[in-house]
Amino acid sequence: MPIEHASVRAVHKPWGVSHLQPWSDIDGTGDAVGELWFGRADKNAPVPALLLKLLFTSGPLSIQVHPDDTFARAKGMPNGKSEAWYIISVEPGA
Repeated sequence: MPIEHASVRAVHKPWGVSHLQPWSDIDGTGDAVGELWFGRADKNAPVPALLLKLLFTSGPLSIQVHPDDTFARAKGMPNGKSEAWYIISVEPGA
């Protein structure tokens, strides 16, 4: 399998942070960064089945609701959205 480099997009959120080290050199000082989204660098590549994001939070996250497959298909979407979280770093008392 060949190595594929990803593009990175910073998504600003009110609960984000200004300092993303050691995960990124992106500066969130002016507008807090809440998420880094990793996508395919080749715009002509097929849409991946997996969305990879890193979340950076300084407070409670906003509420999110994700449809299951049945509801999503009823609304014309190809499938619902499942999530898995892997926590890689926390502050004491989080």
